[in-house]
Order: sequence, then C-alpha cells, then structure tokens
Amino acid sequence: MLKSVVLALVSLGLVILTTLALAPAGAATSNSETYIWSFASLDSNQLVCKQVVMHPERSLQRRSSQEQVVQMNSISKIVSDRYCANSAKPYIAGR
Repeated sequence: MLKSVVLALVSLGLVILTTLALAPAGAATSNSETYIWSFASLDSNQLVCKQVVMHPERSLQRRSSQEQVVQMNSISKIVSDRYCANSAKPYIAGR
C-alpha cells in the first residue's frame, strides 16, 4: 500500500514538473483545421462529419506576465464522411 502511494506521488510530481518546465506549443499562431463527428444540429441525433477551422483573431499581452492571450473564432461545416473515416464515431445510446 505504501509503495503505491509513493509511486503515485512521484508520478504526480513528474507530471507537475513537466507541465511547469515545458514552454507552450504556440498552437494559436495560424489557422487550425480538423475533422470531427458531430451532430447535424442541436436538436438532431444524426451524426455527420464536420470540418472545424479555428482562426486566431488577435493576440493580447497580459501586463502581469509574458503570457499571450489569443482570441479564437471557429467555423464548422458539414463535409463528406470520408474525411472522418479514420475517426471513431461516438456511441449514441438507444440506437
């Protein structure tokens, strides 16, 4: 039991140290495009493949730190199912 607790604490310490030591990836510097399974609309239970594009609009510098805050805008549209062929469809209960 004591070994499990020590191992869990060491693992948690490594995760926290890695998180604090590594610099952010800077993913918000350009447009990001991905394909996901999603519902056709809010009141629908039909799954469709959607293209989601994220556009960074502006970058703000926080006064208290060197962190940059990026405001993102996203656009999604329904595309052919072949774009989501490599993704697993979510399970819908009652189907």
